[in-house]
Amino acid sequence: MLSSELVNNIQSQLGAEINDIQPLEGGANNRVWRLNLGVKQCVLKQYYQSDGDTRPRAKSEFSFCTRLWENGEQSVPQPLHMDTSGQWALYDAVEGSSFSDVCEADVIQAAQFIGRIKHLPLAGIADASEACLKPEHYIVHVLNRIQRLNAIDKSRPLAEELLAFVNDDLAPAFTALIADTKLAPSSFLVLSPSDFGFHNALKKTNGEIKFLDFEYAGRDDPCKLVCDFFSQPRIPVSISWLALFVQYAFDEQQSIELMPRIGACLPFVRIKWCCILLNEFLHEGENRRHFSDYSAVLEQHLSQQLQKGRNMLASISELTSELRL
Repeated sequence: MLSSELVNNIQSQLGAEINDIQPLEGGANNRVWRLNLGVKQCVLKQYYQSDGDTRPRAKSEFSFCTRLWENGEQSVPQPLHMDTSGQWALYDAVEGSSFSDVCEADVIQAAQFIGRIKHLPLAGIADASEACLKPEHYIVHVLNRIQRLNAIDKSRPLAEELLAFVNDDLAPAFTALIADTKLAPSSFLVLSPSDFGFHNALKKTNGEIKFLDFEYAGRDDPCKLVCDFFSQPRIPVSISWLALFVQYAFDEQQSIELMPRIGACLPFVRIKWCCILLNEFLHEGENRRHFSDYSAVLEQHLSQQLQKGRNMLASISELTSELRL
């Protein structure tokens, strides 16, 4: 429920009355409402913050959307106002339906979006969350996540099963990757939406896609952007469309550089996503879900996440034949 204190704060800052407040479902990290500000329909996002996660989510998202709108890119929500404390922001309401599956035309449209924004100026834009500006960052970020998983409270549900998976399967696979793979640096960086995919998008009745949720956005390696797009598990995108995506998102010279780098980096990114799927075992993941009124972290839910992690790890062995690089 939207607190009266927050309502009064917004009305005081913007000088307009708020009414017709409706909570929106689907946010896993934040609280989101649709409301009328005067006569304008808006979306209000209240961003999760804690001592253990101090990333400036509101600033990252608002700055990203502002940079796009300043450069004529309107396939993201129009940013209207950000609270000076960085706890909430207002955006123009976006119409559309959530994705349940994906077609080739959707993938092309997503790639064209990246193609339009990749050259936007990076001045004043912070690094994306877990940005991979150097090859070793692909390794360091995964290592940090594995260490956090190994440090979980062993009294938590399914802790023994989690630690067995991490230490017997996940960590050895990661170690083997490091030994067998040479990661090359990128010759260019891009303005990245981060956590980019159809799980963060709405499709209008005319087929146009509006892209959402940029709280992790910033400066990043384009290879990581692509690998995340083809790894996020909520609305999976077939790796068979990889070459098509790269073709529409990048020019010929960039594509020649990117394709072998994607082949090398994608297994590391898949292992990172294994760890992300297991965030629910961490107290921080549980706290975020409680903040957003998401489903409670029950043993059945943890079991499902563990199986998703196993499936993600298993997908790595299939990449060689699927990529054919």
